[in-house]
Formats: sequence, structure tokens, C-alpha cells
Amino acid sequence: MPYSARVLFLLAAVMVVWPAGVSARRISMVDRVPAMGDRTKARLPAKVKKLAVQKYGLKAVALRKGFLKRHNTNYRYQVPLERKHHAIRNQQASGRCWAYATDKVMESKQVRAGKKPVELSKSFINYHSLRHTAITLLKKAAITRGRLPKLAATLSEGANQTRGMKIIEQYGAVPESKMPTTKDGASSGVFLGQIQRLVGKAAQEFARIPKGPQAKERTMSTLKRYVGKVDATLQTAVGKPPRKFKVDGKWYTPKKYAVDVLKGGADTSKYVVLTHDPTRAFNRRYKVTDGAGLTFQAYNVPMVAMQRAVKRTIRGGEAVYVSTNVSANNPHRADATKGVPEKARGILSLSAFDYNSFVPYAQLSKRQRIKAGVSPANHAMAITGYDPGPRGKVRKWKIDNSWGPKSGDKGQFHMYDDFFRHYVSKVQVPRSAVAPSVLKKLESRPLVEPKKKKKVARKG
Repeated sequence: MPYSARVLFLLAAVMVVWPAGVSARRISMVDRVPAMGDRTKARLPAKVKKLAVQKYGLKAVALRKGFLKRHNTNYRYQVPLERKHHAIRNQQASGRCWAYATDKVMESKQVRAGKKPVELSKSFINYHSLRHTAITLLKKAAITRGRLPKLAATLSEGANQTRGMKIIEQYGAVPESKMPTTKDGASSGVFLGQIQRLVGKAAQEFARIPKGPQAKERTMSTLKRYVGKVDATLQTAVGKPPRKFKVDGKWYTPKKYAVDVLKGGADTSKYVVLTHDPTRAFNRRYKVTDGAGLTFQAYNVPMVAMQRAVKRTIRGGEAVYVSTNVSANNPHRADATKGVPEKARGILSLSAFDYNSFVPYAQLSKRQRIKAGVSPANHAMAITGYDPGPRGKVRKWKIDNSWGPKSGDKGQFHMYDDFFRHYVSKVQVPRSAVAPSVLKKLESRPLVEPKKKKKVARKG
């Protein structure tokens, strides 16, 4: 082979082999990224960072190793129920998180009173909640002659502790064993859609009823018929609430059982809803109406007042209902994915992640985030403990969730204070846990009514 040909052959070989060698070294470095220290990761070449993100995901790569070294699961203060036994629960593919959180509060009250905790039936609470919502919509359709809001958004399983306690006050309660979760109760999409269709069909019938002397009678007859259809659907899918049942040799009605077991623990007059919404004025009371027409007051308070009330409630032995966002798309929740150490499971914290070293990260204030509709509160859980930090602050909060043992840290979350301040929107606490001076300030001011939407006149 001539000399010039040999040179060209060698150059071609180098061009083929050299990029492969660089790629191999990059791949080797990418494999080590999850185990690297925070400073080492931050100084990596941009190409290696990008490959690491593509392989392990942005959250796994942005997770700070230094934070994990400081993380622990110790809590100085826990409600007695949590110290005795932590029950892992699973709402499965349903929207009953609020019922599970309410039940946790009720159980903690039983233990605080020196009783053995009894798990209440979430199906019983959910049955009455859905029935009330459906009937409210049917009545509205009857009055408005078929005009209804979007049913998928209005007729859902979503609710709150106030509604849960109102249901217990009105209908009572039963143990989980007397009305357990059904297959459809755990995966509610199909039967919820069926109820939505029933209400939609009823709205069409109401719209077709001609005006005249027979209109009222036909409307009431149609309403009664569709209430019966809703009842039949709920009783088939969720179960029929028992009128009487036997526990430990004693007969109960749901109302008698609630009185005997809860001892008035579901009295909504003894509780207040505290919100922290920086888009509204603080130290004011706001009138809130949920999807089923239940109206209650929410007290919008500064974060320090909210956290003091939660700490007092925990120290008093009672769990606290909390509403926040822990969706998989929340950038500050550590997921159980490849590349994430076991120790990170269940961590909720802003300072646990460093996104700026890998992607342009826009940090919004809580006010900006709420205004933009980013990561709104969409899940209810129960706070069962906290670990104090320096100067009276809180290091982290112990959270009881209802997504089963594979979620978080064996069903629990460890919510650090920065996450609480940024994402928690609402808690419900006993009135006695709120400082009297705060209540006096709140209740001395007029109630803020929701703004009424202006009606736009239709042309033509």
C-alpha cells in the first residue's frame, strides 16, 4: 500500500475510533452521576449533565446528596395514635383522600380520649357525599330547567374535612368492617361517569317539560325518578349504608355509633379552616362554597399563625387535616425512581433539589405560583407529628398519606418546612388551637363574600 494511502487509512480509523472512545467515557461518567457529590455534579460538562438527565430524569439528578446526609425520620412530637401504630392505607384509584384524612383525625381523637381507635368506613362517608352532590345538581337542573355547569368538574369525589364532619353529624358513622370498600369504590371512574350521565340526562328531561299547570308535578316526578336512579347506582357500586349493625354484641344505628364512639368529635362548630393564600388579604374571613353547595368560612392567616395552630393541635394529641400538592409533577417531591436512593423516598422539600445546575429553573413565589395556577392544591392528608428546629421553628412535618405502602416512605411523607410554607394551602384545626387574639381579629371584621360573575348580555 502506498504511503499516502496508509496515512488516509490511519486517519479514517482515528476518526471512527476517537468519537467512540469519548462516548464511552461520557457514558461511564453518566453512570456515576447519582452517586456524585453536589459540587462535583454541578461542575460536570454540559453534555454529561444532559445525558444524565435523559437517563435518570431531572428530579433524580437534581436531588442533593448533601441534603440526604442530613435527612432523618426522627420526630420529637407525634400524636399518640402515630406513636402506637401507623396504619398504611390505600385509597387506590379513587378521589377519597379527604375521607381518609378526616378518618385519621377522628381516630387520633379516639386515642387521645383513651379509647381503642376504630377505622371508620370511607365508603359510608363517600356514599352520602356523592348522593348529596348529585341531588344538589338534580335540584339545580330542575329549578333552572336543565342549565348545569360542567358535570365532570362538579360531580366528583373531591371534598374536605368540613363536609366529612357534616356527614357524620347528619348521618352518623359506621366501622370500616360494616361497609368496606368495594371494587368500584376503589376505582371510581366508571360509576362516577354513570352518575354524571344520569344527571345530564335528567337535565335534558327538565328542559323539555312544557310550561303550564302540570309543569311542577312533572318536574317533581322526574326529580324523584332520577334520585332513585342515583341511589340504585351508588348502592350497587359503593354499597348500601346499613341502618343497624352489631359491634361487640351491641346494636347500633349509624347516628348512635357516631355519638358513642366519637363523643361529639365531629362537631364542625368547634373547628376552623385556616388558609394561607398570599393573593388575598390576611386576617380576613372568606365565604367558601364547595361543589355540593356546602358553605363554610375560611380564615386566611399569615403562615406563622397557621403553623402555631398546627403545632398546638399536634401537641394536644390530634392529627391535622392538610391540603397541598404532592403530585408526581411537583418538582420538590422525591420519587421512587431509578437513581433515587432509598433514603430519599417520601421527602418533600425545596432545598432537597438543585435544578439550576441542570436546566434554567424559574423559582416562583407562592403568590406568583397561585396567580399562575402552577401546582395547585389537589390532595388531602393528615399531619401526625413534627420535628422542632432552632428558635421555635419546625424542621419537618410527619405526614400520613393514603396511597399505599409503595408511596413515599412506606406510605408516609416527610414534609420539610420550606415545602409546607410554599405548597400548603389549607388546614383544619380545633378553635382552641388558634390564639384568641387571632380569632378576635378575624371575627371582628366582616365576612368577605365571593364576587358574583357579571352576566354578559347575549346579542340577537
